[in-house]
Amino acid sequence: PALFQEMFGDFKEMTTLGNLVEEFRYGTSNKSNPNGYPTLRIPNVIGQKVDLDDLKYVPVNDEEFRRIQMNEGDILFVRSNGNPDNIGRSAVFESNLISEAGYEPEKFIYASYLIRARLKKEIVDQHYLQMYLSTNDGRKEVKKRARTSAGQYNINTENLSTIPVLLPPLALQREFAARVEAARGVQSAQGKSAGRVEALVQSMLSRAFAGEL
Repeated sequence: PALFQEMFGDFKEMTTLGNLVEEFRYGTSNKSNPNGYPTLRIPNVIGQKVDLDDLKYVPVNDEEFRRIQMNEGDILFVRSNGNPDNIGRSAVFESNLISEAGYEPEKFIYASYLIRARLKKEIVDQHYLQMYLSTNDGRKEVKKRARTSAGQYNINTENLSTIPVLLPPLALQREFAARVEAARGVQSAQGKSAGRVEALVQSMLSRAFAGEL
């Protein structure tokens, strides 16, 4: 809370997610095949990170590949799920982490139950935005926009676009994201206390973004 107060103080400028996104796009509905491209699906967007366990491969033609190729800093959103808590779950595509895992990040695409947001990086930091949308208040805004049909919850690009987002200066967004990520590094080193640390971080972020500090 002290960090947020120090950096943002009484800053109140709000915008919408749509104003921060250069392009929203849905993924491929093609079936998996070992000869295809590495393809991110709902199970790969978990824990606010891209998880490469159970990675599938999907063939697409050159035109579709160019259309849905992942780039550094893209954010993926879960758009359809039977559990409303999973709708709008998100993760940042980080090329360095993909490379460290032994994959070529420039070959990645994504499946149809995900939405890719390509951001206007001159005004918003991807990590700040993903953290903001993952707070309790951010999740409430996402869930308010979900619709249900035949037991499935869905959110579309139009509804995602209307989500309100606090927009501090870009330099402060980046600094704040870096410091929160450092706090989460402490979490991973704390073993059994990790859940409590993460809950505390989320509570702090929600209070800060709600102006309750």
